[in-house]
Amino acid sequence: MKEKIIAFFEDVVRIAGPALHSLHLVGSAATPDWLAGRSDINSLVVLREMDLAVLEAIAPLGRRFHRSGISPPLVMDQAYVNGSIDVFPMEFLEMRLIHETVFGEDILAGLDDIIGPAHPAVLVVDQRNDFCRPEGYYAEVLRLGVWMTRG
Repeated sequence: MKEKIIAFFEDVVRIAGPALHSLHLVGSAATPDWLAGRSDINSLVVLREMDLAVLEAIAPLGRRFHRSGISPPLVMDQAYVNGSIDVFPMEFLEMRLIHETVFGEDILAGLDDIIGPAHPAVLVVDQRNDFCRPEGYYAEVLRLGVWMTRG
């Protein structure tokens, strides 16, 4: 996995150049729960500001790396992150809890004052049952309380 993701990240850094604020590996690929051939590899690209030319240059990477299990990256800028946390709190919480910053500033760690385990209870629907099971990543590694119900 490492060779594939390194090549992908190197291409993103080269293509985005100075427009790139930060690059993050997010989701199961940043955990021991990642399964070769089953789990995909997700990333977050944060630009200094949205730039159509950079988006058009990054877009072909999704097609090029798809067979390697690398999903097209989420691409946003800092203003989008700041303006979207209240709309997508679960998505940002999961990225904050499960990520590795591979380039630039770790903007996800800076979200602690807005979202996080210390804030009120969060309901998670884990359809694949890979993060929230009692022996899963949330419970074992992050030491978050996990209660499962069937519905």
